[in-house]
Amino acid sequence: MIEVRELTFMHQGAKEPVLRKIDFQAKGGEVTAILGPNGSGKTTLFQCLLGIWKFHEGEVRLSGKPISHLKRVEIAKRLSAVPQEHDAPFPYSCLDIVLMGRTAHVGIFSSPSLQDRDLSRQAMKALGVDHLAERPYTQVSGGERQMVLIARCLAQDAPAMLLDEPTAHLDFRNQITILKKVKNIVREKGLVALMNLHDPNMALLFSDRVLLLNRGALVAQGRPDEVITQKSLLEVYGIEVEFVAENGYRVICPKL
Repeated sequence: MIEVRELTFMHQGAKEPVLRKIDFQAKGGEVTAILGPNGSGKTTLFQCLLGIWKFHEGEVRLSGKPISHLKRVEIAKRLSAVPQEHDAPFPYSCLDIVLMGRTAHVGIFSSPSLQDRDLSRQAMKALGVDHLAERPYTQVSGGERQMVLIARCLAQDAPAMLLDEPTAHLDFRNQITILKKVKNIVREKGLVALMNLHDPNMALLFSDRVLLLNRGALVAQGRPDEVITQKSLLEVYGIEVEFVAENGYRVICPKL
């Protein structure tokens, strides 16, 4: 479980906080989507959860432990992450990229074991990218890269994962494929998943809970159908929408 209590973050020298008293829980077996306009604090929240940026007030607990009491390697054993952008500086193989997820479990003067390699290959197979194991990471498509990075999270064997805009720059097919894979794996393995998204429709389709951020404040949280409404989207995004029901699903259409 990820527990966040009254989290407030401000950049040094800034007059206003980027995040104001953020308070929520994310549970195992559920995908929690974070929605909000650009500049609302979504990525900043992830940086705080990962311990990269030090927040000014509040508390973050990973699996019941305050993050302030954990070393970097201990955080890595509890929380994995898929970044918004990732360009490998060298043409590592896709298997090598996934194997990097085992770093927290390998001694400082040790090399990855056969077990580490087996776990990495199993993670790639779970994402359907095991055929890319020997391909250079720099030569596969954007959708395949995202799958490889999610496989790296699985290989890290942490109970919680953060996905920062995992569908950015992907075509419609790859967006659906990745979000379906994430949801299925989270349910099968009982993982905690926090996922930044731009599209409310994707949150409606693939999340169990939604956190709605605006100007650094958490303005709503709950089930997708409770949080994603005409009123909330107008207040946060400044756009009027309609909901269309089709085959048991609700789809958001902007009023043009």
